[in-house]
Amino acid sequence: MKKALGLICLLAALSLAAACAANHYSITTVGGEKYVSDKEPKYDDDAKTYTFHDLEGKKVILNQDAVKEIRSMKED
Repeated sequence: MKKALGLICLLAALSLAAACAANHYSITTVGGEKYVSDKEPKYDDDAKTYTFHDLEGKKVILNQDAVKEIRSMKED
């Protein structure tokens, strides 16, 4: 029983550490709108668009020419 509890505590600590090290991305549009995503936006070369989900889980698709900046917000 103690081994199982210890294993559960270890897994919980590792999960928490991984979440704290998560990398977020800030996406700013030419119009001044700002979005934050927990994953790097995917670029579709055929459609010339960036696709990502914001922190509320909403899917966002932006034209390449509407995107001013995409930057990593990882804290070292």
